Order: sequence, then structure tokens, then C-alpha cells
Amino acid sequence: MNKRIPVQQRSLATRQAIIRTADRIIAADGYHQMTMRGIARSAGLGVASIYSYFDSKEEILFAALAARGERARRQIEPLVAGWLRDQPEVGLRHFFAWLLHEGNEHARFVRAVWTAAPNVLEDPQAVRLREVLTTVLTLLLRSQPNMAERIDDGDVFLLSNSLVGILLGIGNGIPVTTTLDELVDKMVAACRLIVLERA
Repeated sequence: MNKRIPVQQRSLATRQAIIRTADRIIAADGYHQMTMRGIARSAGLGVASIYSYFDSKEEILFAALAARGERARRQIEPLVAGWLRDQPEVGLRHFFAWLLHEGNEHARFVRAVWTAAPNVLEDPQAVRLREVLTTVLTLLLRSQPNMAERIDDGDVFLLSNSLVGILLGIGNGIPVTTTLDELVDKMVAACRLIVLERA
């Protein structure tokens, strides 16, 4: 059962401190190493205070995921307009580069979350983030010459879910022989192949 999100400033600050502390622990040590006692100690709170805001460490995990998702959505919104103004393929490249950079930056957290909660993709925050990424991808693909009239919902479904898979894969590490730029090139080529090369 999720506890009510507090409205008082001090309580909100405490809840945010718990989430930030848990996020750091998850990213550094993994979800299974995170304990309510460890969060309390690191945040300078009593264990009972943690339970005033969260019923379980899984609930804290999803709150940390929600916070990261919200930061990503706020970060991507101002970028999209610029990507759409770029030359079409350049905008697509910028989107993929941003996505891979973010995935790589948060790889340890992604791996910890995926390991701890395989049902994470069903979480409303994860669904919302995936919807935002799908919308951006659709806008960018439809801005491509020769793609707008050829792209269909099946293409968008395939490509956006491939992006999710790539992000989960990054959680396990990028091959040492591959750079992020090379992955961006491959992703753009895959878009071309799926949309343009089909008979």
C-alpha cells in the first residue's frame, strides 16, 4: 500500500532525501544491498521515519525510478524542438545519442532495478517515460524525408521497444570494442532499414 505523499515542505524534503539516498545506494551497491536501516543511517533519520513515508524498500525503489523518469522527461522536453529543427537525420542522431548517453550514465541503476523488479516496465512511471520516448521517436521519424509516408504504428512499436531493450542492455555494459557513436550509427541505420528498405 502506497503511503500518501506529504504536502508540508519539511515532510516533502524528508521524503525526497529518502528517495535520493536510496537512489545513491541502489546505483552504488545494488537493490539487494539496500536496507531500510541503511537508508535511515545514510539519510540521518530513524528507521521509523522511513516507514512513515514508505511501506517497503520496493516502494522506495519505484519512487526513485519515478524521480529519475521525471528528470529525464524534464530534460528531454526542451531538446525535442531543437532536434526537430535540425536536418532530419541529425535530429534522429541527437535523440539516439542523448538516449544512449543517459542510459550509459544510469546503467548501474537500470541494472539494479531490472534485477530487483523485472515487472518494472509495467510501472506507471516507466510506462509514461516509454510513451514520451515513443512520441519523440515518432515525431523525429515522421520528419525524415521519405519516411513520413512510410512509417506506420508497427514500425514505431518495433523501434521504440527496441530502444527499451537497448537501454536495458546498456545496464549490462556496452562492449568494450563499441563506442556510443557507433551504436548511434547502427540505430539510425536500423531505422532506415526497417522503414525505408521494406518492400
